[in-house]
Amino acid sequence: MRLNLRGSFATIVAILTGAVVLLGYFLPIDPIPSLRTSFLTAGIFLAAVALWMGIINLVSVHIDKMQEGRINSINSGALILFLVISLVITLIQGPTGEVSQFFFNYVQIPIETSIMAMLTFSLAYAIVRLLQRRLTAFSALFVISVWFTLLGSGPIFGLQVPVPIIGNLIKPLLTEVLAVSGARGILIGVGLGTVATGLRILIGADRPFGG
Repeated sequence: MRLNLRGSFATIVAILTGAVVLLGYFLPIDPIPSLRTSFLTAGIFLAAVALWMGIINLVSVHIDKMQEGRINSINSGALILFLVISLVITLIQGPTGEVSQFFFNYVQIPIETSIMAMLTFSLAYAIVRLLQRRLTAFSALFVISVWFTLLGSGPIFGLQVPVPIIGNLIKPLLTEVLAVSGARGILIGVGLGTVATGLRILIGADRPFGG
């Protein structure tokens, strides 16, 4: 019975909080906007606390790996070391400090660029595997789209693409029209799914908070 009461209380709190936040966007009547701001501020604070808990858990996991002497313990030590260095520098100078910008421009950006390059090779490997399994109209269209996009994205070995129509016409059509349309469709779907999930929580159909 106590578990049911706790679940019902959590449901009531979630429904009331969500209703106040939702009404605050449509009814600018005091004290609804101020309550909405307070609830959103509390939510941001809780999200920050959850982020810190995740960081602490990550550090504890890698410390356990180092104590157990696993093969990747060197990587765990490097992660903890750079995490502490980045945290100390950011707390002292802020995110726009000279040293912070140095680490961002010469450490983080090159790493992200390398990851993007690895992603490109992974995509090429996936294309080869896709063609080996079966060749359909959709797989052929996918391969052609990726090929034209890569050809029009930049020079190859320092040489410009010999066919200007690829970089000037086909590549913008793929990346700025078709890809943007698909991305907008995905974002609309995510937004509708978020609204549907929020409504189910508001009416008590879903209780992810312990009900």
